Amino acid sequence: MVYVFPTRQFEAWSIWGAALRRNAAAPVAKSLCEFWKLADAGRSLQRIDRDRCHKAIQCSNAILAPLGEPLDQCTGLSRWLADAREEAYSDWLAWVFAQMTISELAGVLGIPELRSYPDAVIPQREVWVSYNGEWGRIDILARVSNHTLLVIEVKKATGGEAAREQLLRYATYLEEGEFAGLNIIPMLLSSDVQSGDGSAVRYRDHATVCRNLRRFVTRQRPQRIKGCQSVPEGLASLQAATVLLVVDAIETNLLNLRGTERAIADHLEEFTKSNDYECWS
Repeated sequence: MVYVFPTRQFEAWSIWGAALRRNAAAPVAKSLCEFWKLADAGRSLQRIDRDRCHKAIQCSNAILAPLGEPLDQCTGLSRWLADAREEAYSDWLAWVFAQMTISELAGVLGIPELRSYPDAVIPQREVWVSYNGEWGRIDILARVSNHTLLVIEVKKATGGEAAREQLLRYATYLEEGEFAGLNIIPMLLSSDVQSGDGSAVRYRDHATVCRNLRRFVTRQRPQRIKGCQSVPEGLASLQAATVLLVVDAIETNLLNLRGTERAIADHLEEFTKSNDYECWS
């Protein structure tokens, strides 16, 4: 069952009320009959959203079986992380990335030049770097090939210019320090809807990453976990379930996807229409 707050009804009434206040000549309901016509139209739209949401959740549950769609569950992690700082989300994301091979991480985060590397990802958290007397702390640092270093800054909300400049400083520290000669990929992971590859920083939005993490879970086989030849099926299922718990926490707390049935439907329809990783332009 999906728990949805009735925010759309309040939003609709606030929009209508604001329009009436701005324009004294705007049409108003002259009778109770007209009011009920308006209410019926709103209920029809709500039924459409509810049906879409229900269908999208059913489809996602089937794809993610036997674990199921995380937004259809009452998990505890989203509640525990409701007031958590960015460091907690960075910790969980670093753990998620550590369950992947480099090629899988490349699919989830949209790094096509790394799709052919089968080695395991070994991310580091809160790495301090210095250059010319200035210090900075990198959220997640991962050596993803012999010649490539991934530098990730995690933001709960939007990134902004300050986060971009911070990432570029980190890249400069690394390029001119002990990692000179390596290809540095600065990446900003945030709630920004507009994401893609900028001139120097690659921007990734939480919503698309979460859908790609679902696809990562569906592609898992026990023997692929952490590059091992054989892993008990129960362990693989536990790791996959934990990845989905992290997905639920991000979508509930940072994206507020439980806020409306339409938002859930839009999000899950994008996931269920293809098992291919989504890319950023």
